[in-house]
Amino acid sequence: MTQPGGRSIDPGVIETGAIDPGVIEMACEILGTQAERNVPLAPLTTYKVGGAAAVLATPRTDTDLELVVAARRATGLPVVVIGRGSNVVVADEGFAGIVVSTTGLADTVEIQGHVVV
Repeated sequence: MTQPGGRSIDPGVIETGAIDPGVIEMACEILGTQAERNVPLAPLTTYKVGGAAAVLATPRTDTDLELVVAARRATGLPVVVIGRGSNVVVADEGFAGIVVSTTGLADTVEIQGHVVV
């Protein structure tokens, strides 16, 4: 998979980077109660290793997912979606963006490829 700018990435690896605290604040304001700051990701993965997410979103409805899209558009933060955390490796430095945990959506929405239905 290739990121904008042509850099190759592995879709199973969550990467790190520096981020403006004001942008994190803006994302959390948009996401509301589903957002948490600086959340350790290791407990959410089967390997139990890795650093924290700048923002962890735990949507429970399709409206919550729409807020994730709004936060991404407003801030430009990278977004990564995880399910139950298998086959995910998080860098020790964490992820400088929004991690979306879909575990709260199991009974609400269905994901078909890249489309939420």
